[in-house]
Amino acid sequence: MRKIVIVLSIFIIALSGCKRKCIEQERMCSRIDMEKIIDLIPKNSEAIQSLVQDTITNFKNVLSEIDVVCPYDRTYLNTVLAYEKAYFLFYMRLQILKLLSSLSDDIQIQLAANLGRQELEEFKNEHLVRNKHLHTAFSQYLELGHDPYHPTKPVQNFLKNAIKKGILQGIDLDLNKRVNLINLTLEMNKLSGQYNGNILHDIRHIVVEKDDLQGLDDSIIQNLHADGKGSYILPSDNNIFNEVMQNCSIESTRKNYFMMFGQIAYPQNDFILNKIIENRKEYANVLGYENFAQYQTQDLVFKNVKKIENFLWSLVKEFQVKNKKEYQKMFRHLPAGVSLSFDGKLKPWDDEYVKASYRKKFFNSNELEVSQYFPLSFVLPQLLRQLEKFFFIKFEAEESTVLWADKLISYRVRSMKNQAILGYIFFDLYAREGKKVNGSRTFMMIPAVRDDCSIACAGATVVAVQFKSELDNSEVLLKFKDIITLTHEIGQSLQNLFGATRFTVFSGASQQQDFVQVPAMVLEYFLEEPDIIMSLSHHYKTGKTLTREQIDKLVAGYKFGRAGRMLKLIYLSLLSLEFFKNRTKKVATQRITEFLYKKIFQYVEYDPSFHIEANFPDLVGDIGSIYYVYPVSRIIAADIFSYIKQHGLLNHETGEKYITDILSFGASAKPQYMIKRFLGHNFSAQPYFSML
Repeated sequence: MRKIVIVLSIFIIALSGCKRKCIEQERMCSRIDMEKIIDLIPKNSEAIQSLVQDTITNFKNVLSEIDVVCPYDRTYLNTVLAYEKAYFLFYMRLQILKLLSSLSDDIQIQLAANLGRQELEEFKNEHLVRNKHLHTAFSQYLELGHDPYHPTKPVQNFLKNAIKKGILQGIDLDLNKRVNLINLTLEMNKLSGQYNGNILHDIRHIVVEKDDLQGLDDSIIQNLHADGKGSYILPSDNNIFNEVMQNCSIESTRKNYFMMFGQIAYPQNDFILNKIIENRKEYANVLGYENFAQYQTQDLVFKNVKKIENFLWSLVKEFQVKNKKEYQKMFRHLPAGVSLSFDGKLKPWDDEYVKASYRKKFFNSNELEVSQYFPLSFVLPQLLRQLEKFFFIKFEAEESTVLWADKLISYRVRSMKNQAILGYIFFDLYAREGKKVNGSRTFMMIPAVRDDCSIACAGATVVAVQFKSELDNSEVLLKFKDIITLTHEIGQSLQNLFGATRFTVFSGASQQQDFVQVPAMVLEYFLEEPDIIMSLSHHYKTGKTLTREQIDKLVAGYKFGRAGRMLKLIYLSLLSLEFFKNRTKKVATQRITEFLYKKIFQYVEYDPSFHIEANFPDLVGDIGSIYYVYPVSRIIAADIFSYIKQHGLLNHETGEKYITDILSFGASAKPQYMIKRFLGHNFSAQPYFSML
C-alpha cells in the first residue's frame, strides 16, 4: 500500500511539475499557425537587417547571462533552457533567411537575406561553435547539476552531444592549437570557395550544328543558346550534359562534349584540391587523428575507415555480377554507330547512350510519352493521399497565400491518431527567373520541437523544385524521375515534421550524415510498386491510367542499370576515402582515380583526360571523405522498405511504428539504435540486391 502511495505521489508531483514547466518553457512555435508564419517572413530588406541585429543582440545577452552563473548554481533553467530558447529563435530565423536567399521573388529581399544569412553564420562560428565559456558552462552543469532535470535522458543527451562537438572543434586544446584550427578553417573555406567558383565560372563550351544534335528532344534544343549563325552552344551544364550523353545519336557530339566536360576547372582545381587535402590532414592531426577520413568517420555507423572500405569492396563484387549480365545484354543490341574497343569495352562517351537506347528498345521508356500520364496537378494530391494512408495523417489544403512568391501550394499536416497539428508543408514547385534551386531542395523553416511535457510544437518546411510547363495550358507533365524527386523531398519534409525533439539541434532531418537521407529514400522505393504508380497515373487529356504492362516496363526500365549506378557511387566513395586518408603531403589524385576506375568498371574504357577530381564539389564541402554515405543510405533504406512491404505497403500500423521507432527521434538517437528498434536486427544489403 505504501508503495502505491509513493508512486501516486511521484506521479502527481510530476504532473504538476510538467504543468508548471510547460508554462515556463512555452515556445513561440507552440502557437504556430498560418497567420503567425506570415508574420515571421520579413517583407523588405530593412526588416531583414533589423531581424539579424535583434537575433544577434538577443543571443549575446543570453550567452552573457549564462557565463556569469556560478558553477554550483547552474541549473537546467539558467543554463540549458536559456541556451535552447535562444538557439531555437536563432536557428529558425537563419533557416528563414536561407529560404528567402534562394526563393524570394524580390531581388532586394534575396540579396539582403543572403547577407543576413552570412552574418548569422559568422556569428555562429565565432560565438557558438568554439565558445569555450559555453562549453565550460555545459560541462559544469553536467558534472555539478543536481536539479530534477539534470538526470533526464534528453538533457544528458544534449549536454554530452554539445560537449563532444566542442571537443571535436578543439575547444579543450591550448590557445595556440585553437588558433591554428581557426586559421586552417578559414584557409579551407577560402580554398573551397575558389574550387567551387572555378567550376561555376568555367565558361568553356562546344559549338555544334543542329544536325549534330540528332536524337535530342526539340524542347531541349529550343532552350539552348545559339551563336547567331545557326549553330548551338552546349555549355558546362550538368542537365544538358546528361541529355546529350543519353540521347544524342551523333558520336562526335557526345565525344567532344564529354572531353570538354572532363576539363572543367582543370588544372586549377587540381592544385586547390591538394592544398585542401593537406590542410584537412593537418586539421585532423591537431585534433589527434591520423588523417581527415579517420576524423570524419569516428562517430558514424562504421566508425572505422577500414571497415567502410571492406564493406564497399564487398558490394563491388555483388554489383559487378549484375552489371556484367546487363552489359552482355546491351552488347548484343548496340545502337547504330557504336562499336566496342579492341579489348571489348565501350568508349566512355557511349556508355549512357547505349543504356538509354536499350531502355527505349526493350522497356518502351519514352519519357515524354510516359509523362503525359503524370500531370503535376493530379500527381501531388494523389501522392499525398497514399502517404496519408501509410502515416495515418491528413494533409489539409490551406488557402494559397504569397509568402515569398506566388503560386505556392500549402498544406497543414494533422495526425489522425490524436488530431494534433504536426506542422505545415509549403510547395514551391514552379521554375521562375531568379529562383536559386539546383534541381530540388527541402528547406527547414521552423524546427519541430517538444516541450518538457513531450507536447510537440508545430514546425514548417518547404519543398522547392524547378518544374517547367511545356504545354500551352501551363500544366506541368512529370517524368518518372521527377516524381521520384518530388517524393524524396516530401520525405525529407515529413522527416522535419515528425522529428519533433526536446532540443532544436536534434530536430527533424538533422541526423548524422550516413542516415540523414534514409527516410526520404525509403519513400522513393514506394514508386517501384505497380499499385502506387497506377494510383498516380492519369493522362492529362483522356484521364486514362497506365496499364499494368506499361507500369511493369516503366519499373523495369528504371531499375535497369541500378547496379552500374551503385558502382559509380561506390567509385566516388572510395575515391573520397583515398584522397583523405593519405599519409603524405602530396596526393597522386590522377593515379588514384585511374586505379579505382579500372578496378571497378569492367566494360567502359578509362579516359585519362577526364578529371573528375577537379569537378567534384562534395570533396571540398561537408561530405569530404564520407561520400560513401550515399550508397550506404540506399542500402539501409531498402532494408527498411522491405520490412514495410512485408507488413503491408500502406499499413498505417507499420507507418506509425516507422514514425515511433525512427522518424520521431530526429538526431537524438544513433542510427544503429533506430534501425535495430524498427527492424529487430542490424541492417543488411540483401534486400537491396533483391531489388536489382
